[in-house]
Amino acid sequence: MNALRITLLLPAVILLLAGCASTKPPAKPSPLRVQADRTVASGHDAFARQNWSSAAQLFAHAATTYAALDDPAGQADALHNRAQASQRAGQIDAAIDAYEAALALNRLAKRNLAVAQNLAGLAQCARAQSKFDLAIESGNEALTLAAESPAIAATIENDLALHLLARGNPADKERIFNLLSSALQRNQRLGNKHGIAANDLNFGRAHLAFNQLEPAEAQLARALLEFKELDDVAGLAQTHEQLAKLYQASGDNARARHHQAQARDKYAFVKDEAALRRLEAAQ
Repeated sequence: MNALRITLLLPAVILLLAGCASTKPPAKPSPLRVQADRTVASGHDAFARQNWSSAAQLFAHAATTYAALDDPAGQADALHNRAQASQRAGQIDAAIDAYEAALALNRLAKRNLAVAQNLAGLAQCARAQSKFDLAIESGNEALTLAAESPAIAATIENDLALHLLARGNPADKERIFNLLSSALQRNQRLGNKHGIAANDLNFGRAHLAFNQLEPAEAQLARALLEFKELDDVAGLAQTHEQLAKLYQASGDNARARHHQAQARDKYAFVKDEAALRRLEAAQ
């Protein structure tokens, strides 16, 4: 009887305590935290305006402030954002340093999804430096850690397929298409239109890499329509670049030049200097 009475009284006690707690005003953040949060917001604004160097500097400043506040999660997130901005600016060494600093903090805090995203960034940087085995190793670890998040896992599967493609080993063909199929299924379940468009682009890349021109053209044409509907200029640029390669391979030089020009204009719009250099080198 006493046990029953205690059980029945607990909700009332909890409500009473909750009522008391609700009368207390929330604690105001310190001026330093307000400064850090505002700096992060400014970094995101600069990133959205494609001012990559400014964004990287702002996120670096925010990371230093969060470190002074003894907030390792805030520091790690700011470092990750700095790495992404540096990567967009083509500053791969700076991006690697920031990703590795974020990774150390997130491993210590056992933030598995954040660790997965740090590793995925490092894998992209490794591929940019033609360190394909390192990219694949980091991508594999990232994928294992991202298992609880279908959205993050799908992104990493797409990336890992590209790392394998870049390595150029014909023995990787089956795994490449399995990764892309798995990512597509995840994105379809999530209703992720950007993810589905990226999958079509990457299927096109894969078919093209294995000289399967007809399915490559079909996938890339679908991706082009999807990225147009999404107003995704970066996605359009990448798709036009792949279509230019496809028509070069098939001997349709006029269409290849058209898609090269489209890719160049769109990469210039998103300020992707590395992609512009890659187009010039391919001519």
